[in-house]
Amino acid sequence: MSRQRPAAARTDAGYRSVTEADVRVLVFIRMSRALGLSLAQISDWVPASRAGRLRDGQLIDGLQQRLGDIDRDIARLQDLRRRTADHITWARDRQAEAHRGTTGRRKARHTIQPNHQTTPMTHPNHAPDSNPDAQVCDVTNGSVVVELPMQPGLCLRPGQRQATAVFAVADFAAVAAAALLQPDAATSTTDTTLKLVAPAMGERLRAAGRVVHAGARSTVCQADVLSIDAQGEARLCASLLATAHHARLDHAAA
Repeated sequence: MSRQRPAAARTDAGYRSVTEADVRVLVFIRMSRALGLSLAQISDWVPASRAGRLRDGQLIDGLQQRLGDIDRDIARLQDLRRRTADHITWARDRQAEAHRGTTGRRKARHTIQPNHQTTPMTHPNHAPDSNPDAQVCDVTNGSVVVELPMQPGLCLRPGQRQATAVFAVADFAAVAAAALLQPDAATSTTDTTLKLVAPAMGERLRAAGRVVHAGARSTVCQADVLSIDAQGEARLCASLLATAHHARLDHAAA
């Protein structure tokens, strides 16, 4: 700002002589800085302010631009606060889950029966009213629909599940659909390919498994995984293609 200030007049005693115009400029600079205006913008306005030629329209345009900057800063800070609060909630949920002793649980084994609706697949140590690990929502000949609710312990970050959870629900739905066609065989996964196309966000995941090609010894199956938000809107987040092997139970026993 010094380049905008002319050489100051001085009294015979050497004191600086400040005019009323100088006071107006200093007040203008102080008020502009208090509003957060940049030094570059203030320096552009100072000559006109000193000369009394600063138009109201010019001042209004500059202040409206500053108001827009303030609104953007507020929105950015509000988003930052929301994400920080989400992390706090996520950390507290993980802490509470650890206290309940749910970490490190053994994977439960489940049996799919045709035409059985809304079958909860829970860990044996879970109480009946606890949050299920997953739920079979629909079973028909050659197709299985499985839903997995939100669980903080399965999240990479608040609200987003790890790829492991996405793979597990997709593999279960696809291979379970294949197993329905061979009820007298032990069906297992031999190979899979999982394509992640979007973050697994939302309140729950829904995996719809179906048979692509059925065989006596092996079946090609597929599952599409949708993320469901609180409003019920679904978005594809992953697709899995798998090969299921059928081993006759009598052969396995022998």
